[in-house]
Amino acid sequence: MKKIILGIVVLTVVFLSGCSADAEHSYVLNEESYKMTQDVGTSDTVEQTPVNNDSSGGEISDFSDNPVLANRKIIYIANLRVLADDPNAVYDLIINKLVIYDAYIEEEVITETRYEITIRVLSANMMDFINDIKDNGELVSYSKTSQDITNAYSTFEARKLALETQHVRILELIEIAIDLDDILTLEAERIDIESELNEIGLKLTNYDSLVDYSTINLVMVKTENVIELLPRSDKPYLQVEDYDTSSISVKVFNRSENTASITLVVKENGVLVESFEQDAYGISYLEFELTNLDADTSYTFEIYSQEDDHSVSLSNLSTITTNKTYFIKVADVFVISYNTLVSVGSFLGLAVTALAPFAVVGSVLYFPSRVVYLKKIKPNMRVRKQNRDSDTKE
Repeated sequence: MKKIILGIVVLTVVFLSGCSADAEHSYVLNEESYKMTQDVGTSDTVEQTPVNNDSSGGEISDFSDNPVLANRKIIYIANLRVLADDPNAVYDLIINKLVIYDAYIEEEVITETRYEITIRVLSANMMDFINDIKDNGELVSYSKTSQDITNAYSTFEARKLALETQHVRILELIEIAIDLDDILTLEAERIDIESELNEIGLKLTNYDSLVDYSTINLVMVKTENVIELLPRSDKPYLQVEDYDTSSISVKVFNRSENTASITLVVKENGVLVESFEQDAYGISYLEFELTNLDADTSYTFEIYSQEDDHSVSLSNLSTITTNKTYFIKVADVFVISYNTLVSVGSFLGLAVTALAPFAVVGSVLYFPSRVVYLKKIKPNMRVRKQNRDSDTKE
């Protein structure tokens, strides 16, 4: 009877906790939506929306006071590329103003010519800090994205409240439970609930951090190194179509959606043979054919591309060897045969060399043994045979 009453109480708790969560928040967390929001960086439920993009050097607009954004949970990420006559001085300025804007350096990579800095700044101060940085250098490019996580955040909060209510009821049932099986079942349920609560708590804490403190990704170089701030062109791809003893045909693919200038350089042992430069439309290819090449020769093909307002792409290197002529093949057979004979001769020479000591030792032992045999052993054997024959006749 106690088990039946306890079972009814458990069912009642689950039903009431579910109803209370639905009534207060009107959110239902299904398994699919919960998994989709585990990582804000890759969540499909969080939409990335460009807010503004201004590289003209004027004041960058701030839309954070827009009433539409009130009470929304939004993560902001800004990307700046800046030129400076003295990057080190600008860097020191940024460090000195971290306290003013309630910011801190999350990550930085600094070389002699390039500064890559990730800054976390109080969201309310983000645009002021960006404009301050821009005013101390020449802005090359700027972009800002937003991730609205309001729905995901509310879903987690609703799930958390439902679990907390259920957790309280479970603890109450554990206190009055008597049967060991009931206690073990309730304890297992408690552990599962607490584990999920911890996970949701960590996720909400991470959301709060990302919302409260926006991210500024700053890349800064010296003015004369402006090329370093330009995005790199897509690396082209080379495909061999055909080759024989004196020619090679290739296709070079432009992987970018933009028109790019394709450069093809052909070398033999580091010596320039021929070079080509031609424009290719986005997602297209160019055909090149080289003739009057030497047979059985390796040629190095180096290709790279450059789009407008982009730096040169990484090089793509390929080595192609032309076919052999008939005479070269015959010569190769002759060389292989000659090398085989040389190998056989070398082997026989080694064999003779290896057996020579044994031959010498055999010769040294053979001749004395032969003399002893002829002078001592053989006459004795002849006498013994004659004696035996005499005895037989008698």
